[in-house]
Amino acid sequence: EKVNREHPERVEYPVEQQEDAAKPEEDLPNEQVTQFLRQLVSQMWPELGANPELRLERASAKGDNYLGVVWRLQAASDSKRSLVVKLPPQNRVRRKQFFARPCFLRETAAYEVFLPLTALMQDKWKIAGDDRFRQHALCFGTRQDEPNECIVLEDLTCAGFSLHNRFLDLPVEHVRRVMLTYAKLHAISLAGKRQLPERMQQLQQLVDIFEQRRDDHALGVYFENLKGSALSALLAPADDAY
Repeated sequence: EKVNREHPERVEYPVEQQEDAAKPEEDLPNEQVTQFLRQLVSQMWPELGANPELRLERASAKGDNYLGVVWRLQAASDSKRSLVVKLPPQNRVRRKQFFARPCFLRETAAYEVFLPLTALMQDKWKIAGDDRFRQHALCFGTRQDEPNECIVLEDLTCAGFSLHNRFLDLPVEHVRRVMLTYAKLHAISLAGKRQLPERMQQLQQLVDIFEQRRDDHALGVYFENLKGSALSALLAPADDAY
């Protein structure tokens, strides 16, 4: 996106960032979200001024995100001033199909409530760096008003990370690290429930997404297929090498 100097309220996207002329408008940040992003960038990098030059590009391949679209936002064409923006679909049918708003509200609660709480607890208990649960992007801002939900995150590519191709096998070491990270997450979640129940109450009152959609036949079929795929992977002879 580039700022229109004469009409800064307008949104302009460079031609080279457009995949094709028929790109659905719902994929792009709406005017409210665009203004929010501009304000956030100005707060983070005040030296860029009130109307910094902004550029958008896809941050993931099509098909990698079912609940919305993930964009990479760069300020002043500087790869070091880069953020990741997660948006739900604007189309009402897609929003309903993928239960977009409830999912985004839960993710927002994770970044705004749960993760700060985990940091607070680990600071209190003086958990050492390697033992801390910290394997997540930093969150710099969120919006929860419908239909302007968005989550603005640290761009982890700036720290040398890359998105793994989901069609390729994960190295065993990567799987081991993921399991260790999940162990830390579950450990601190259980500790929080026992030691800070009043702080965790807000999160415990959230109703599971799948429980909310218990009567959704299509979703039920989808998850039965997922379970079948997982079981077949565990039973496959090709896995004996592990």
